Amino acid sequence: MRKVVAFANASAKRHEIFKVELGAAMQGICETRWVERHDGHFQFQGDNLVKICSALEKISAWQDNKTANDAHCLLQTLRSSDFIISSICLSDVLGTTVSLSRVLQSKTIDLKKCTDAINDTLSVLQNKRENVDVIYRQLFEEAKEVAEQLDVEIKCPRMMSQYEETEKRQMLEGLTNDIDKIEGKTAKICGKYWDR
Repeated sequence: MRKVVAFANASAKRHEIFKVELGAAMQGICETRWVERHDGHFQFQGDNLVKICSALEKISAWQDNKTANDAHCLLQTLRSSDFIISSICLSDVLGTTVSLSRVLQSKTIDLKKCTDAINDTLSVLQNKRENVDVIYRQLFEEAKEVAEQLDVEIKCPRMMSQYEETEKRQMLEGLTNDIDKIEGKTAKICGKYWDR
């Protein structure tokens, strides 16, 4: 996504093509400001992804071979099954955390609002964990719709060996344990402030 934004903003001519297609300039994906990061990722969702691909298709037809080839490579990446599914899943997670980010980045931060926002976000994430089949079915249907708009077929990734699958499962379990530890530490920190 960063490469597409950098590519779009690297020249005035490209910038104008993207601005005409999207109706606005492309936003950067900020490393430090979470709300801006959410907005940067959301510009790649739904109809905007189709418009970004349209802009890249136009640029890939240019006479400048390097620019046309770069646009074509970016276009192929955006039209891949992996990108479409990953961006839909990322959008779902970021949609869950955006309100928490807004609260945590507000100029007048309130401990009660922060605690409520953290608890609400954790509750939504826990609900997603418990209803994973339903959630991922919805996300996959959304990915199929986007793929259909882009005239792309969703392809199943290569199957991994039993060893790789076990390794990945262990990694995911480790991440889950880390998240649980962070949740516990957050509760302890909030508890200390509540006791004051």
